[in-house]
Amino acid sequence: MNKTSPHFIGIGAQRSGTSWMFECFLEHPEIYMPRKEMQFFNKRPLSELPEYLSQFKETDKISGEITPDYLSSREAIDGIAEAFPDIKLIVILRNPVERTRSSHNLYKERGVTSDNTLLEAIENHSAAYEKSLYGEQIEYLFSKINRDNVKIVFFEDLKTDPIGLIQNIFSFIGVDSSFVPSAANRNFNASSIGFGSNRIAKTLTLIQNYLFKRSWGRAILQIKKTEFFKRFKSSLIEKKKVKPEENAKYYIHFKNDIDKLEKEIGFKVPDSWKYNAR
Repeated sequence: MNKTSPHFIGIGAQRSGTSWMFECFLEHPEIYMPRKEMQFFNKRPLSELPEYLSQFKETDKISGEITPDYLSSREAIDGIAEAFPDIKLIVILRNPVERTRSSHNLYKERGVTSDNTLLEAIENHSAAYEKSLYGEQIEYLFSKINRDNVKIVFFEDLKTDPIGLIQNIFSFIGVDSSFVPSAANRNFNASSIGFGSNRIAKTLTLIQNYLFKRSWGRAILQIKKTEFFKRFKSSLIEKKKVKPEENAKYYIHFKNDIDKLEKEIGFKVPDSWKYNAR
């Protein structure tokens, strides 16, 4: 792989800690990241690969990108396998019920789903639900990419041992694994902020999108990187946490896929994924 090709790609899953991983990568002195969510392999043809590669500078650093939508896109996996058959891929998997809930809430806030409840999203096989079927996704991924080139970790480890988790990932991609990024103990986009109201959350999303499209607005959005804002967001997320008992009733909808996932990866998922099976 030449210097202008990415050495690794974080491919998902969506709503599972990829923003946290991106911030940690940005701090590492041996890693170069053009930007987050380049959305190339799931939206652009391989004929435009030279344009994609131009985003990676001639550098001695280990380079890569993170686009969480790649994991659930067979088109993206096909493109990655064709363009970079030996690339290293990183996957963060989150409790599928929690990930579906988080994704469904986000889609509701943005007004892109007609499913009012989590159960409706599951029964209608919405995008929020389909993207949580990791067993199918990993099975397809392993059919295209050597499994030794794929690092699979769990979102739960981000909560219990974030430094150990990111250092494990650093080791996998071949950079100094003793480095401790300050971002490791921060929370990025684990849940959207709605103050308990979908209407408020939708309004905040619209405001954020408006600001992001303007240079002066992006300056205002820098407040999201302040320690005060991060502590404030973490406190809101903590209040909105769903009890395990509430998640338990949805487990049946993911059981077969979780069984498939464990068979594919060769080890068990966290016990919390199977709350009502204990």
